[in-house]
Formats: sequence, C-alpha cells, structure tokens
Amino acid sequence: MQEYIDAVKAASRRVAGITAQMERVLPQWSLAPVVGSLVALRGIDKLAAMVLLAELGDISRFDSRQLMAYLGLVPSEHTSGGRRRQGAITKTGNSHARRMLVESVWSYRFPARQTMHLNRNAKSASDEAKSIAWRAQKRLCRRLLRRERTLMLYRNLKRNPRWLLFHATSHRTHWDIDKFR
Repeated sequence: MQEYIDAVKAASRRVAGITAQMERVLPQWSLAPVVGSLVALRGIDKLAAMVLLAELGDISRFDSRQLMAYLGLVPSEHTSGGRRRQGAITKTGNSHARRMLVESVWSYRFPARQTMHLNRNAKSASDEAKSIAWRAQKRLCRRLLRRERTLMLYRNLKRNPRWLLFHATSHRTHWDIDKFR
C-alpha cells in the first residue's frame, strides 16, 4: 500500500513542477494576452487556457464553424433522399482540447454570478473580455439550468405522473401571484 501512496505523491510532485514551469514561461509566450483573456471565462484557469491554446494555436485562424468542426463538436448527420437526421457530436476533432472545454463547461451548471475567485483570475483581462465572459456566463448558465429542469420534469413524470399536476398547479400559483403585483 505504501508503494501506491509514494507513487501518487511522486506524480503530484511532477504535476506541480510542470505547472510551475508552465507558469514561468507564460510571460514570454506570444499567446500570453489571449491566456489572460480566457481566464475571464468561468471554469477556465491559467493552466486550462494554456493547454487549450497549445492545442488550438492561434484561434483567430478559425471562424466559429471551423473551430467547432476542429474540436469535433458538430453533429453527425444521416441523410437519405429528402430526409436529414442529425445525431450526436462527431468527436472527430482534437480530443484533448475538447476534453478541456467539456471539463470547463461543468462550472456553468450553477447560477451565473460574479465570484471573488473569478474576479481575481480575470484582473489581467481587458474590460471587453470581461464583458463577453459575463454575457457568455449568463447565457450558458440559463441554457444548462433550463435543460436540467426539463430533464428533472421528464424523470419525475416517468416515476410519478401525478407530479405533473403538482408542477402545473405550482406554476399557476406563481403566475397568479406575479399578476397581482
């Protein structure tokens, strides 16, 4: 057992050393200003931004559709005759960059807010980058929360159809209260 503990400690020391080395060379990197702007986004710290930019290179070479295709985030398609069906994402692009984005997106499942941690990370970002990051945070949080509510409704309906009656009554009550403000 001690051998495993020592292996984990050695791996942790290696990761810490590599991270410190990456932090030291960041100021000399040509994409350092972009890293400073990306950390304004929720879920992306310096290390994630550096890995993402190392995988993608200069992002300005892509338009949004090309970037999504490069990352493998476009839907698959099944076409036959006049019928066109879209499926799951293709996952044919850069898997390392896609994984970094997916891990970063997990932080958007909580309500949008300006945290002290986010403000501290984004202090080197421009005001424009901060504004874009805040608009993106509000939009993504709203979309994920809406999707979670839909999934919750579906799961509850499958388990207990009477839940729909409670849910509808509850929303009707909220609507009635709001109407008399």
